[in-house]
Amino acid sequence: MIQLLKNDSLQYLKALAEAFGEIKGFDSKIEFAKEISRSHSDQKIKLIRQNLFTTKELIQKFVPVMYSIFGFILPIIVTLLALVLTFYLDFNLEVLRENQSETLRVILVNIGVPLLFLYIIMFYGFFRFIRIFIIVSTFISICDLALEESREG
Repeated sequence: MIQLLKNDSLQYLKALAEAFGEIKGFDSKIEFAKEISRSHSDQKIKLIRQNLFTTKELIQKFVPVMYSIFGFILPIIVTLLALVLTFYLDFNLEVLRENQSETLRVILVNIGVPLLFLYIIMFYGFFRFIRIFIIVSTFISICDLALEESREG
């Protein structure tokens, strides 16, 4: 999925930003926008902006779908794990009577580890999408400012 977010315009602007230097604060963003307006035509800036906007829309549409799927799949996985664990304990009822602490460990491992793994994936994906969303939004605003600069200049 992350491959879908590898936008040529985003990569191009990242390379320009690295060549420009560190962009921190509003003044450096304004200077970067002026540099883009001087070195690129209006059509190219509009095309870059539209490509970035498409990526932003993709993120806005994909994140809720991703979390809906996880919200639907997660209870199913927990239910399946509970069923498997129930059958496991039914077949090993003698172990349950003899050593209850071992059974508790088995329950925690069988349910806890997959759930922890799913939550780690969800949070990593969430923060990754947020980071890309912020970068894309910043570059869109810089492109808007560059278009205004080229019209004024």
